[in-house]
Amino acid sequence: MGIYSEKVMDHFQNPRNMGELADADAVGKVGNPVCGDVMNIYIKVEDNRVSDISFKTMGCAAAIATSSMVTELAKGKTLEEAEQISRNDVAESLDELHRVVKPGGRIHVMDSDWGFVIVEPWGKDTVDRFFAAAAPAFREPHIGRKLPAALTRAGFRDIEVRMLPIVDRDGRLQAVLRNMQSYIRTFATLPEAEVADLMRAVESAVADGTYFACLPQFLVTATR
Repeated sequence: MGIYSEKVMDHFQNPRNMGELADADAVGKVGNPVCGDVMNIYIKVEDNRVSDISFKTMGCAAAIATSSMVTELAKGKTLEEAEQISRNDVAESLDELHRVVKPGGRIHVMDSDWGFVIVEPWGKDTVDRFFAAAAPAFREPHIGRKLPAALTRAGFRDIEVRMLPIVDRDGRLQAVLRNMQSYIRTFATLPEAEVADLMRAVESAVADGTYFACLPQFLVTATR
């Protein structure tokens, strides 16, 4: 028995609007430095409406299906309407998963929780302050710990939780820190000079071998 409904599988197996628009009026790119997914969106605009849209996504089946759905939602909308397309609240998203997953199907949800991140040489207080400064960019920065209860409220059962830590000694997770740095700059929640000093401290630690970072991922599985 398949996990997802025919409609969801169709977007994965037969993605709409996939490919590059050579004469696009605008190109957007978004990526997840943790899992490596990268999504490029190309749009053409006529009379303030999205007349054409396409995507190229490097990522898992979920990323491809989501990209396809987003382009379908945006096509034909005004730019103002398209700008309103965003992630649903966690509860709404899980309710939708409950709707499309077939009875007996099992889902896997993985996300981070910024309250469990370790970065040396910063120490816990600095890490907490750094990620709190980036928190306005996230609807729920501590979603990892809240997933089991959210799935329960959405009607799922047989919920299991595993923690999968990403341990870094060579600087790979600097991409995550730079992403947070960009959010902090956008919201002006910490002085730029202070953040730059913190990033330089990480670079120095990587160079002299004293760097250590850990980003826990919560993997939650549940049955419809």
